[in-house]
Amino acid sequence: MRCFNHPAAEAVGSCKHCCNGLCAQCARDTGAGITCSSDCEEEIKALRAMIDRSRKMYPLAAKTHSRNAIWFTALALLFLVFGVIAPGIHVQLLDRIWSPHASGCRIFGLQQPPNCEAVIPGCPKVTST
Repeated sequence: MRCFNHPAAEAVGSCKHCCNGLCAQCARDTGAGITCSSDCEEEIKALRAMIDRSRKMYPLAAKTHSRNAIWFTALALLFLVFGVIAPGIHVQLLDRIWSPHASGCRIFGLQQPPNCEAVIPGCPKVTST
């Protein structure tokens, strides 16, 4: 491979950003690779900074994913428990609220529906006053 700037000279490496061949005279060592110009050197430094930042953030992201998995599992269990238990509780509460002994079926300012007998057996019919 030949140098991009000096075609007569043999290349000793290639630019890390643009991949052009470089001779010993053109090569600039950045510590993260060889570059051909200051523009390529800035790009390589910016890329290196992004990689370092990603390496620092990766362990935090793994913790966040684990925490979210635990949270969603807890929510799923909560919905599952209330999906299984709540229908029984709901029926028991309706029986208590609309029972004939519940002060004329008036609880919290609500009156029983006219078709109460169809919904809950034994519920007295509403009489208009």
